[in-house]
Amino acid sequence: MRPRHIEYLNELDHKGKVFARGPFAYGTDGLVVYIADAFEEALSLAEKYPHVAMSLRSLVGWSLRSGRSCGKMAGDLIMIRMSLQI
Repeated sequence: MRPRHIEYLNELDHKGKVFARGPFAYGTDGLVVYIADAFEEALSLAEKYPHVAMSLRSLVGWSLRSGRSCGKMAGDLIMIRMSLQI
C-alpha cells in the first residue's frame, strides 16, 4: 500500500492541480508546485497534505514573480515547500 501522502498527491495530480513534486537531493524536505487560481487555493491544498495536517511538516509559500512555464502566466504557479517540523 502506498503512503497516504503519495496517494493524496496522485489524486491532485490526476485533477491537474500539481505542476511538479518531489524530494530535494538531500532527502529530508520536498517541494510541491501546485496549479491554483489563487494562493488561498494552493494553501488549502497544501494544508490538507497528510504530513502537514498531522503537523509533521511546515509550509513556506512562494509566488513566482517572473518567468514562464507550460504556457501559464507566472503568477498562476504557487510553490509550497514542505519542511520537517522541528
